[in-house]
Amino acid sequence: NETPSAEQKARIRKVAGLDWDRMQDAWSYSKSFGNPSSLVIIRHGWIAGEWFTDQNKRGIASCTKSLTSLAVAKLCELSASGKSKKFISFDSPACNYLPASWSEQEPRRKSILLRHMLTMSSGLDPYDGPYGEDYGDIIFARKVEAEPGTVWAYNSAPVDLLSLVVQDVSGQPMGDFLNEHISRPIGAAPIEFPRLRGHSGGSGGVSGGARVATRDLARLGYLL
Repeated sequence: NETPSAEQKARIRKVAGLDWDRMQDAWSYSKSFGNPSSLVIIRHGWIAGEWFTDQNKRGIASCTKSLTSLAVAKLCELSASGKSKKFISFDSPACNYLPASWSEQEPRRKSILLRHMLTMSSGLDPYDGPYGEDYGDIIFARKVEAEPGTVWAYNSAPVDLLSLVVQDVSGQPMGDFLNEHISRPIGAAPIEFPRLRGHSGGSGGVSGGARVATRDLARLGYLL
């Protein structure tokens, strides 16, 4: 949060290949919105720049969707190495891990693969709020409007279905699973996830999404 010396700026340029003054321009833009702000820039394994008016955990809204996708990917990796009680892959039908009523009510849902939900091409009627008390019913009620895999549409509801998939396969709420298998091993503090009917909401629509400190979100970004 302080201006580096000329020597430090030269080292930042040499080690990270970045101009500190230009990075500060990004911080000035971020801070201009007037809300609690923080910015961490990592390159080549080094923190090249860091600024903040607040270091507390903040809701990251729909960035939570990326964490849900990461949890699903880790679960598929564990399954491929025989470390999961249930088999799961990107090409598994989502109905294998959701309540039977979900596909029985509309058989076309049986064609939706996890890959489709991860790439927002499930074909389900798009829904991105509002997120009231009835949202838990809404995510199960989306109708198939297009053949899965043929149409892209931004859609929060299937991402929350994915968090149910993670819980079904792992036996843990999605947030607990991510913290155990991703956050803790890379040294990040536990990420706080909103609860939706007893499970971790994964879309970011509920209560502002997951809450995480900027440095820990940067750790996840650097991991990827």
